[in-house]
Amino acid sequence: MQKELLKKLIKNHRAYKYCDGEFIVDNIPIVAERVYKIFINGEKLTSVMLLPFYETEFIYGFLFTSSLINSVDDIVSCRLCDNSNFHIYLRNNKNVITSDSVLDNRYSKNKYFIRGEKLLPVNSNISVRALELLQIYQEINNEYKINNLNKGIDGCIFYKSNDNFITCVDTDWDNALNKIIGYNIFNNLNYDGIIFTTVKITGEIIHKCIKAKLPLVVTTSTVSSMAIELSSKFNITLVGLISDDTFIVFVDKIKRIINGI
Repeated sequence: MQKELLKKLIKNHRAYKYCDGEFIVDNIPIVAERVYKIFINGEKLTSVMLLPFYETEFIYGFLFTSSLINSVDDIVSCRLCDNSNFHIYLRNNKNVITSDSVLDNRYSKNKYFIRGEKLLPVNSNISVRALELLQIYQEINNEYKINNLNKGIDGCIFYKSNDNFITCVDTDWDNALNKIIGYNIFNNLNYDGIIFTTVKITGEIIHKCIKAKLPLVVTTSTVSSMAIELSSKFNITLVGLISDDTFIVFVDKIKRIINGI
């Protein structure tokens, strides 16, 4: 499955490789990134750069984490055209481009922070034993090589059970997370599962996890101080530096990770 995924997202580029004092013509794999324009109720909102994989799921996650929708019911229609333009029609677009919204101008991380938005603690009954968490990580890493993704691609995996998990990738982990969130919104699924990734967890990422009510975030990398602060305040369980035989629990206020057999 990983090979099929990479085949869709990777294309070869004819380039010159310098080796042993000479240039050699070679085909170098690069990511197949595209520009997508997003139109809301006929008006252009922004442009994003994505890999051509789970594009519609990304849009649903983008709209949700940008506070433009609360659920799939807020969307009248969502269409991806051949020219890579998204045309979305919302039932109520009062949150779009208002004086209460602040747009960050980074092309792939456009976010709307609505003033007065109320975030609630993440309530979830999910729990996992410490040894089981290591076993899940080992199984996922053996199958998808999450520590060895193609250069230029970030990915995350949403795990619910051995036969129920989804992998999303993109040039930006923020976009990959939006795809996971949008997939669950689109399919009306709950978020009682585990997010696995390889990137450093920042406060910005945890903010999205709070909105989407994702209870357990695990990374092979480390975490920021803001990620710890927000996770503690909103009941996110935050695990970092996981490997085949160890991990560090940075935040677990409500004891979702259990020791013992």
